[in-house]
Amino acid sequence: MLQGAASGVSVRSTGEIGGVPNIQIRGTGNLTNNDPLYVIDGMPTSNDINFNVNDIESIQILKDASAAAIYGSRAANGVVIITTKSGKEGRTKFEFNSQITVSQLKKIKMAKAAEWKAYYDEAFDNAIAEGIEGITQRMDHWDNDTDWQAAYFKTGVTQNYDLSMSGGSKTGQYRASFNYLNDSGTTINRHMDRYTFRVNSSSKLWIFTVGENMQFGSTKVRNAGGGALRKVGGAIADVVRMIPTIPVYDDVNGNEGGYGIGNEIHARALGANPVAQSNNRDRNTETLFIRGTAFAEAQILPWLKYKLNIGLDIKTQVT
Repeated sequence: MLQGAASGVSVRSTGEIGGVPNIQIRGTGNLTNNDPLYVIDGMPTSNDINFNVNDIESIQILKDASAAAIYGSRAANGVVIITTKSGKEGRTKFEFNSQITVSQLKKIKMAKAAEWKAYYDEAFDNAIAEGIEGITQRMDHWDNDTDWQAAYFKTGVTQNYDLSMSGGSKTGQYRASFNYLNDSGTTINRHMDRYTFRVNSSSKLWIFTVGENMQFGSTKVRNAGGGALRKVGGAIADVVRMIPTIPVYDDVNGNEGGYGIGNEIHARALGANPVAQSNNRDRNTETLFIRGTAFAEAQILPWLKYKLNIGLDIKTQVT
């Protein structure tokens, strides 16, 4: 939603299930943290996957240092101000929106087993000609041709369903919404389920106005290990490092778990089996969260108003 909406704002997605897009407003300011401050309905908070973007009414970007100064040092990298939808005066209105998105990665052109063997043989012959020690035998057993990208990547399907109810009168407005998001991801053994419920309401009596903007929900992420457990690129990097002559599964040679890991028959592996990583290093995380504000306002005099805001941002994570 922000990409291209304002000059100087850069948005980069991680592409990972449950990954939070990296947003930079003024470019790279330091080597540790370049994230802007997020203010949702007046409450400073963080950017995470627990927020339902279907609830957004408007977004404002503060780039100028003087404009963001009211938020202190936290606004050094800019401010993203988000206002969520609220009810309007009128009869009760129901809205339902659904979206299904299909995602597929573009494959990198990689060498087949026969082509890889030809390059390997050439390197083998050159090493022998140069008298390099340690070259003992040519690998002649090339009975496998694995497409590691096909074994690890898959077609991802994202389902997003949003149901809302809103309405109000001159003395009070309300809006309640429920959202369900399911993302199957584009790599094996990864998916995310998120349930969110938001209620925004306000009521006026005499000189007093009270209300709240609250969101509750649960996010479950199954994000197979590799990226965080392996420093250099993880399983995705190993997809292009693995040799096509190595099979995904190899029960014959007694490998642990029955996975192909490379040996004298299939050639030595240049990386770890990404399918084995995904199957054996699962990380399952569930997050329960409550986020929002409650306010009370008194119009003491026509020119004098007092408003009290109370914010709540609680997350409990279970792995």
